[in-house]
Amino acid sequence: MNAYETIDAYLKEMLDWENSYYAEMRSESFKNNLDNYKLRSREKARIDLEIIVYKYLTSKAIAIIGEAVLQGMAVGRPRIYDQVLSPDVDVIGKTAKVLAMRGDGGMFSPFYLYTLVLEGDDWKIKEVHHSHDKLTWSKAKSL
Repeated sequence: MNAYETIDAYLKEMLDWENSYYAEMRSESFKNNLDNYKLRSREKARIDLEIIVYKYLTSKAIAIIGEAVLQGMAVGRPRIYDQVLSPDVDVIGKTAKVLAMRGDGGMFSPFYLYTLVLEGDDWKIKEVHHSHDKLTWSKAKSL
């Protein structure tokens, strides 16, 4: 996969995870918590999320932003991972930058800039920045 395809696949997997876990948290079984259902559900969701994080992030990014997302396991409405990618990808050597915009037009940090590095044959997310205006970027502390 090229850098664009990598981020596209990552966002699709994260959005699927987010939708699934959100639906699970809204279920009657989760709310009633019979037989420790919440704990088992969270453990399964964390394992599913871990698979995605380890698949798409560099080892350094896992230690920083990956661990933060695994601790928080945030899901939301509007959906966090509903993002639309710009077709323009900036590739210089073994580094690529892919711009994304919130698909729902959300007002909080509607732009994301993913920096990827080529590790062997695979593009991996090194860091993520977010912005309100595409002029001033802040490094994300979580995915």
